[in-house]
Amino acid sequence: MRYLLRIAVVVIAIVGVLPAQSQQPNFSQASLHNATGTIQSELEGHGERVLGSNAYRWQTRLEKQNGCRVEFSVRTQSNLSSSTVNVERVQFSLGALDPYSIEFDKHRLQMNCMRTKCIFSTTTCTRTSAGGVVIDCTTPNQKRADGFALQVDGDAASVERLQRAFRQAVLNCRQPKTVSF
Repeated sequence: MRYLLRIAVVVIAIVGVLPAQSQQPNFSQASLHNATGTIQSELEGHGERVLGSNAYRWQTRLEKQNGCRVEFSVRTQSNLSSSTVNVERVQFSLGALDPYSIEFDKHRLQMNCMRTKCIFSTTTCTRTSAGGVVIDCTTPNQKRADGFALQVDGDAASVERLQRAFRQAVLNCRQPKTVSF
């Protein structure tokens, strides 16, 4: 009889601990999802800058998020003599960034890698001549960088929200995973 009682106590203890362990990663995942949602909405509202009378334009968007991996698109358009459009795809893991290096500097939110070059980018280019002919001006290359400068319109409240959201996302991705035995 004591043997059955011990088994029942052990089973109840294990069942009581399992839900608590499985909820912690969900909290971190929900917090990460909230942070990337804030980043996406702030960039949709404030991730665009225009210089001159539409002579030069930047547009930055969060395109994909898969766990801690994110992909941004940075679209620059120059309309000086002909229309030139560059689209840069920037990919990195949020956990590879230094959360304390995320600082605002002259219309840019600068983010730096913790150790090595953790930012990967690929750029495509198209040019439209005055006659309407579209030319591919892409030079095939993939770059690695120590940091990423995210262009924003300079709205102080938006920059503060972006900075907080990026730090929160980076810290969530830097948390060690829970291990159970």
